[in-house]
Amino acid sequence: MDKINIMLVDDHPLVLEGLRLILSSDPDVVVTGAFSDAEELFAALPHSLPDVLLLDISLPGLSGIEITRKVLQEFPAVRILILTALSDEQTVSAALAAGAAGYLPKDSRNAELLKAIHQVYEGHEYLGERIAEKVIGSYIRKARSGEGPQTPGTSVLSERESEILQLIARGLTHKEIGVKLFISPRTVEAHKNNLCRKLGVNTLADLIAYAIRNTPPLE
Repeated sequence: MDKINIMLVDDHPLVLEGLRLILSSDPDVVVTGAFSDAEELFAALPHSLPDVLLLDISLPGLSGIEITRKVLQEFPAVRILILTALSDEQTVSAALAAGAAGYLPKDSRNAELLKAIHQVYEGHEYLGERIAEKVIGSYIRKARSGEGPQTPGTSVLSERESEILQLIARGLTHKEIGVKLFISPRTVEAHKNNLCRKLGVNTLADLIAYAIRNTPPLE
């Protein structure tokens, strides 16, 4: 496969060095630039566009959310993965609304970071497990309370399907979900298939993306 070209933006040199080291362990990934702020990034982008931009939120000058919005306006093909210490619902919602394809806490494991990069590069959305749980949970709460949009399938999710959706978002396997809910893995698979059918999606990434698209920004 082609190399995944990555640019990094973080205002802490030690973080940038650590990310370079982690990413060097993946033979499919190459870091083409590392910057400390928006000014440095936008000076480089016209000359070398990355496939994936790995971006912090808290930066001097423009924030990561503002950078996301601006990058996608000028270079819509770039896929943006937020990597930040912030995980409150308002910040997550703002980043996703700005167009970020993924959101990952900085305390995530190295393997999950590499997985997220590949998922985002391949055109999927990716959320860290805790972030996914928040997004899915908020989506279900709003849909069931009538606050969210009544999209096809929203109002017909059963309580058990909603429960399984949240457990899937937490990263539990079918076997783990079965043990937790006292049902068989095959039954879990059946519920997941029903979820996908009702919402018109095919994969977990699609389920999460559906929730992102159909959940209004959190107050």
